[in-house]
Amino acid sequence: MVTDPEPAHTFHSAATVPLSNVALDQAPPALHAAAASGDLELVQTLLSKEHANIDERDASGATALLVAAREGRLPVVQLLLASGADAAAATNNASTPLMLAALHGRAEVVALLLAQSPEVVGAINAVNGSSYSALHCAASEGHVEVARLLLDYGADLEVTVDGWRPLHVACSKEHVAVVALLLSRGASVDAVMQDGITALHFVALQCSVELARVLLDAGAGLQTGAGETRMTPLHLAAVRGDLAMCQFLVSRGAQAQAETIAKITPFYTAAERGHLEVAKYLASADTEWKARKSPVHVVAANGFTDVLAFLLAEGVDVEAGDEFGLTALCVAAVRDQVDIVKMLLAAGANVNAKTAESDAYSCLHYCAELNREEVMKLLIASGADIRATTGAGHTPLHVAAIHGHVAIISLLIESSADPFAESGGQVSVPHLAAAAGRLAVLQYLVDNGLARDLDCEADGVTPLSLAAAAGHLEVVAFLLQWQDERGGADDELKLALRADALTCAIEGSHVEIVKLLCEQGRASIDMLATKDTTALHIAAAIGSAEIVAYLLEAQHASVRARIGAGLTPLLYAATAGHARIVEALLAHGASVDEAVEHSSEPELDGTAAVHFAALYAHLNVLETLVAHGANVNARTSQGTGALECARDCDDADAIPAVVAFLQAHGATDLS
Repeated sequence: MVTDPEPAHTFHSAATVPLSNVALDQAPPALHAAAASGDLELVQTLLSKEHANIDERDASGATALLVAAREGRLPVVQLLLASGADAAAATNNASTPLMLAALHGRAEVVALLLAQSPEVVGAINAVNGSSYSALHCAASEGHVEVARLLLDYGADLEVTVDGWRPLHVACSKEHVAVVALLLSRGASVDAVMQDGITALHFVALQCSVELARVLLDAGAGLQTGAGETRMTPLHLAAVRGDLAMCQFLVSRGAQAQAETIAKITPFYTAAERGHLEVAKYLASADTEWKARKSPVHVVAANGFTDVLAFLLAEGVDVEAGDEFGLTALCVAAVRDQVDIVKMLLAAGANVNAKTAESDAYSCLHYCAELNREEVMKLLIASGADIRATTGAGHTPLHVAAIHGHVAIISLLIESSADPFAESGGQVSVPHLAAAAGRLAVLQYLVDNGLARDLDCEADGVTPLSLAAAAGHLEVVAFLLQWQDERGGADDELKLALRADALTCAIEGSHVEIVKLLCEQGRASIDMLATKDTTALHIAAAIGSAEIVAYLLEAQHASVRARIGAGLTPLLYAATAGHARIVEALLAHGASVDEAVEHSSEPELDGTAAVHFAALYAHLNVLETLVAHGANVNARTSQGTGALECARDCDDADAIPAVVAFLQAHGATDLS
């Protein structure tokens, strides 16, 4: 069986990708075995047999000729060709005898195939399934004589399917002699392959100075920018950290000050990857490097202490902000680079530097958000302001509460941070922790006697309501238990707070929290006296069928309760367009024709569900109401019927369908 060549198609690993595709492990036909071993007499015997198939294929699709060509069995190849073997036969991967002979350096076989078969010469530039021509095959394995033969017979130097030319393949394997041959025959030294890179880009990143010299002697472009990034060969040598390559390229005229689209220089490239000696050399080659984009932030982020020491010794500005407004110290704090933080603090970095006003985060805020305890200790010891506030008014303590970092909270409080300090809108630590679902923070506050604000309102909202609104079931349960266990609480106030939380939970459609507040928290579902609403009204308005069902079935909520404006839950649901809830309310005793009564807005009196549904073009609700026998000719106290309501709808496109439905079910205009 025959193995087919595969190209190295990836930029960073092209020189190491194997060039074989292992075929199925099956015993080869007898003719193939004889051809592979070069047993000319046996091949002749097998061919002389009746019904012998000279072009029989094995599991890889190879014929005996392909096998013989691969193994360099010249006499067998001659015999097979003379006996009529198909010189253009190909494997399953479309590799021909010429390609396999070229891949394995069988110069005599290549010469024979080219000399005796015009068909082979005519297809000399064909490519296999791996996008390799015969010349690619020879170049990949460094077979100079084979490459020369192919070129003598007209092989295309620039043949490519995916951008990889024979020159690129030869470079990827550092076959210097083949590269020199191809260039001497006219190969385009600056032809681009994938990602817009040239052979010199590739060599600068992965190969030798010797090969780079060959390319430059042939006129390769030193300043060519690759693809969208516009990285030059010198940038790529810096990526690699190859000092010798960088020195060589600069000696040949490479510009050390060259910039990519992102204004990155080769010096910056070396520094951000921690290549100290290369960075030093490139800095010496670009005397204006300090005026260009500074690598101090990325060096700090990556933790390269030796490179940072060089930058500090050169006097780089450690207070400059990056594109996000962060100083190098902030970047190091974010990335938890403790040693870098120590170096920057020792160099006098501003420990209280902040980002832009809209954000206004200090290093301490970042530590609080990202749980950088050790870095925070260093910053506090160096005088960081633990009371500094962000644009939103948050101190580091508030930020730590939001993100649930108890150790940071403890450290800040031990360092004299005020545990009761308020952020914007009178929001304190418990409010922020509850809203974010940080149970561990609330437990810490209770355990350490810092629970003073657990029932306090901020902007009219308690921690319990914030947790309920956000759906944090465990936090709600904890706060209910805390309220019940602390003793001495005003029961009326407690129940009022729980009613507020119940409202928030319903509005957030958090059914499990609704159940918890009703059952464990004894929150009242009837809030008419204090809030002019009921839990059922709220659930009907927002359309939570699951909560409506719970309130009706488990809490026996009244479907007849009316708010000050005279509306029942059914009227709320009809107004909001929740047909499923209308159905549930009717099933639990709501009257299909019930209307507004004794409203604080008298003009609403007499308005029934059918009127609200028509006014807001809720056809699905109208269908439900009519199915339950609603009076489509009912009039409001103002004498308005459903048809008039429908025609007053703001959604002009919906009016015809609603009017047609009502008329089809007997609605008439006021006579």
